[in-house]
Amino acid sequence: MKKPVVFCTENKYIISDKTEAYLKEHVELIRAEERPTKEALMRQIGDADGLICMGPNYPVDSCFLNAAPRLRVISTTSVGYDTFNLAEMKQRGVIGLHTPDVLNSSVADHGIALMFAVSRRLTEMDKLVRQGKWIDTPFWEMYGCELSGKKLGIIGMGRIGETLARKVIAGFDMEVSYYNRSRKTGTEAELGVHYLPLDKLLQDSDYIVTLVPLTEGTYHMISHREFSLMKPGAIFINIARGPVVDEAALVEALENHEIYGAGLDGFEKEHFGEGNPLTKLPNTVLTPHIASATTECRERMGQLAARGLVEFFEGKTPSNLIPYFRK
Repeated sequence: MKKPVVFCTENKYIISDKTEAYLKEHVELIRAEERPTKEALMRQIGDADGLICMGPNYPVDSCFLNAAPRLRVISTTSVGYDTFNLAEMKQRGVIGLHTPDVLNSSVADHGIALMFAVSRRLTEMDKLVRQGKWIDTPFWEMYGCELSGKKLGIIGMGRIGETLARKVIAGFDMEVSYYNRSRKTGTEAELGVHYLPLDKLLQDSDYIVTLVPLTEGTYHMISHREFSLMKPGAIFINIARGPVVDEAALVEALENHEIYGAGLDGFEKEHFGEGNPLTKLPNTVLTPHIASATTECRERMGQLAARGLVEFFEGKTPSNLIPYFRK
């Protein structure tokens, strides 16, 4: 029986040799030499039954799908799938897979790392030491602030939010509140967190972490009004998609010291240079969309993406099916 053809856009750092060997047992795997542009990929997937990729930086739309008439499944090594036109895919009989759960701890850890980095001004202090300026800097000008015993507000209490809550409650005795589109009474009972309306959470929290998916409803959900509600000493962390935050409003809030600082792992437009005003602000810590980028986590994500593809071609319902396709 002829094996299904699967095109892989990623190198060994995303899809490891171990995962590649597993895929080759079940499918005919074609691997790009380097990550292709959308146009190059569309020229190469005409015979593909499946595609495995890392959160494509281009929309999977009708134009893309026209180039792959045999395509039946796309598996992304990411939790987010905002580049997928789900309705168009479903209409054409193409399903989508993603990689939830296996990165919960890694992303939560990165959120905590950003909280520490901003609150203790680690990048500022590192620069001070490297430049030899700490000798002449008054000690009190290097003060930061603590996590322990403070209030954390989580916007979007999904799996990662729950993991983050567990870690900070156990490790730093933080008081955790959350805002979510639906209240999670089971989580409240299990973890001891409490629900707050968004405005109240913004006003009440010392640390605020966004973890919502990017949708039409969450685009720029944190903007001028929301920053104006935060405490002057609040620290804002975004480990969700960048466009959830209105960056112009954030820059204004930071420049005017409406909030203490911000740590960001997602941006409205990524792969920017020094022209982004966020890079000029000392009270920011910026990381290049790497919250899940550990060796261990990426291996888990690649394996889950591959396993879902194989399950699909074996006629099973993949465990990592995007919820939209369960309807």
